[in-house]
Amino acid sequence: MTKVSWRVRTFVLGGLILSLPLVVQARLTPRIEDGLAITHPRIVQTLSQRVDGSGIGLAYFMDPTGQSKPNLSNLNLSRLPLMQPILTSLKRELTDYTATTKPGDTIGLGLAFHNRLFDVRFLTYDRARFSLIGVVNRLDKAYLNPETCGETRLIYRLAYSVEVGGDKNKVVISRLPMTINLILHAKAPGSNITCADIAKRWQTLNIEGLEVSRAVDLIMGANGPLAPELRHRNQMKQIEINLQMSRKAAAVRPDFGGNAIYLLKVWKWNSGLQVFQESLMDNQVDRNKGPAFFKWLFDPQFRLSRLEELDKGTIVIPDQFLASRAYSIAPGALSRAINHPLAGLITDAEVQAQLRSVQTSQLINVKSVEGLKRRLTDISCTGCHQTRGIGGFHFIGQDPYRWKADGTMESLYPGNGVIVPGSGHFFGDLERRRSIVADFVSGKTPDFSSGFASRPQEHAVGRSSDGRGVLNGWGAHCYNGQDPSFERWTCAAGSRCVEVHDSPMARGMGVCMSVSGQELGDVTEAGQVKLTGSSWSSDKYVRTKVFPIPAGPNYVASPQSATPGMQTGGFPGGQIRLNSCDPHLMNRHPEGRCGALPAASNGFNNCLFDKSMTFPECVAKYSKGVGMRGCSRENPCRDDYVCVESMEKGLDDAGVCVPPYFTFQFRVDGHPVNF
Repeated sequence: MTKVSWRVRTFVLGGLILSLPLVVQARLTPRIEDGLAITHPRIVQTLSQRVDGSGIGLAYFMDPTGQSKPNLSNLNLSRLPLMQPILTSLKRELTDYTATTKPGDTIGLGLAFHNRLFDVRFLTYDRARFSLIGVVNRLDKAYLNPETCGETRLIYRLAYSVEVGGDKNKVVISRLPMTINLILHAKAPGSNITCADIAKRWQTLNIEGLEVSRAVDLIMGANGPLAPELRHRNQMKQIEINLQMSRKAAAVRPDFGGNAIYLLKVWKWNSGLQVFQESLMDNQVDRNKGPAFFKWLFDPQFRLSRLEELDKGTIVIPDQFLASRAYSIAPGALSRAINHPLAGLITDAEVQAQLRSVQTSQLINVKSVEGLKRRLTDISCTGCHQTRGIGGFHFIGQDPYRWKADGTMESLYPGNGVIVPGSGHFFGDLERRRSIVADFVSGKTPDFSSGFASRPQEHAVGRSSDGRGVLNGWGAHCYNGQDPSFERWTCAAGSRCVEVHDSPMARGMGVCMSVSGQELGDVTEAGQVKLTGSSWSSDKYVRTKVFPIPAGPNYVASPQSATPGMQTGGFPGGQIRLNSCDPHLMNRHPEGRCGALPAASNGFNNCLFDKSMTFPECVAKYSKGVGMRGCSRENPCRDDYVCVESMEKGLDDAGVCVPPYFTFQFRVDGHPVNF
């Protein structure tokens, strides 16, 4: 249970001290991730760097001398010896990617190009930094090394604060689509603290009613889950980076309503040399080594044990088969071939021949050829990141806000604020992780098995339907067909399974929509996804079906592709919405909320071109309030949408669903930064 009473006047964001109105007893409701993650923006900002200079900002780990403040700007962070090889590697990756440009496809920085690149200058910019956005308890990873009790993950997101045109009255504060996941062993090898003790610290953490500083004292204190001995540099395991390398707008890639490519890389900590080294990625099989991997997996001597571990999701694939980089693509999730590292490298007949030698009825998840292929995808980095993700991310952080004197909240990123900090996959998996923590506390041996990433709790056979979107309600992944691996992937009462993308990569897979098909947020079209050539990454979406929307002039079928002649942007799969927030209309749709839609006018993108205008100014001038699908932690948005602030006041855990690239912070292009 977490309710926090705010009495602080200032806090640090992007290196700036922002003054806030004094608000007493402005309380927060408990969060369903309590005990498994620390997500409140005020708390993680204070954890990052406290008034006394201590904290777990990224520089605390990257500067072994201890001379740096934890929350350094990127200009200073980039000068640290531990950061330099990582930044050099990222720059090389972007250069290599640029060299793959196809003829006639322009590529560069900014809105003038077809393919808009991430600007590496942010990595050394004095007005940018990697801000701590969350701390995640991953005791469920203890099967990898029981001696270290799993992992603690510190997630940092690239952010900046700039003055537009040198005008101090026009300050833009935003985040960018890049995260650094610094992974610590939950405890140092040889430490006397037990896994049960660590689990109990998380399970019993209670900061209800405390001021921010007192809550942080409790978290970082001698008996807290981030006590000094549990956040030490000697626990470092690895760094994982997820970066949106490039983005194409819907006008350039209209079939999917846009296209974004993400780079995934890992650097493991070498404790002997005291350096981070570019490394192989856990369970990310190199396609060129695919045939050798399948030979290893199906080795007759070890086939049964390896398939059992694969089925449980606890398999550890040897380094000799792994890749050191991976790309993933959004929108379209697992309908896109590139998000399946091993797609097409083995025939169904070959897989079936191997499965005949085992009793699939004794396995929990993998009970068919498609089940095995799906499992191999979702244990990989690319498959996991694109399963119920948000533009390729699973934890993006809730954006900062402030309480106003009237008790309502106001985003510090107007028109751009993310309300729900994690994806549907993140919140759907909490129940499994919580049971593992409870087992540690009670002295039981935890069951580390996991369901498929799409339905993370479905390994619990016989679980009753509950209708939440994190499991089987609106927006959840579902299946139409007879495959025994997915037979439990049904939709709760009041919803039906709609196949939005008919793809050979995901046969029969769909998303739960309302039975009527007339609710706000329901899909308005479906189509086929096919490879367009010999390249594994070349695919195209073709619309084959249009669904009816409610009759009347007040309803709008937002398109997947850009409307000819209009810079409206793309809504993947389409979306039913209202053309206003008229209370009489909204009352008919309890599933909806009022939100600002920047793409509602063809002047929005032109406004972004104008470097004298800020994003909030463009939102205010070129958007209007419309009725859209509401969202929350337990009822997240469907694939390819993000839960952002609504225009309704006082809703801490409730927003509206929009395509991620309609929000400034999920785009690599259009930021008002003059280097």
